[in-house]
Amino acid sequence: MSHPVTNFEIAGKNGAELSTFYSNVFDWNIQNYPGGFYCIPDNENGIQGNIQPTRNGSPSSNYVAIFVPVESLKESTKIVQKLGGKVVVPPTLISEEMGSYMMFSDPSGNLLGLYEINNI
Repeated sequence: MSHPVTNFEIAGKNGAELSTFYSNVFDWNIQNYPGGFYCIPDNENGIQGNIQPTRNGSPSSNYVAIFVPVESLKESTKIVQKLGGKVVVPPTLISEEMGSYMMFSDPSGNLLGLYEINNI
């Protein structure tokens, strides 16, 4: 697979409650970070993820999204729109070190995210 899923995000009104829930259900190693909780895979088979509270500007009051790395958010956004997807969060810089991301809904309304390590 040339663009594997490498991250997930689970968001809801009470991020701390969600963090406790998923930690207990799946025995996930979850650590607090500013603005949310970070899930660290315990082996090479898992992917990292975030559990966080929704905020103003979040794509929905509750959501689960997967994230896929791409070479260019700009080009990928064009392809998503051409194929019937809708941009939910436009390309946004996280930080110089972490890169940028965007979120979109597919033609069925599923929420996905893309990210690139380089700037927008």
